Amino acid sequence: MTKKAKLKSLLEVNSQIWKSKREKGLSLKVGIKRIELPKRYENLKGLLGDLKAAHNVKEIIFSNIKEVKIKF
Repeated sequence: MTKKAKLKSLLEVNSQIWKSKREKGLSLKVGIKRIELPKRYENLKGLLGDLKAAHNVKEIIFSNIKEVKIKF
């Protein structure tokens, strides 16, 4: 996977997280219990620690889903 593809995936996931928080009227600092990512984002495995720290996420998993699922 190229760096460009990894960056695109990271930007997509970040955007979806921020959008979800905004839609629910939550602060961007609010913690997240779990994020379930479609397997197409498995190229982010090396960045899971960064994603967890940036968004205060306890658990990130990959599964056979079509859209990102976020549990607050």
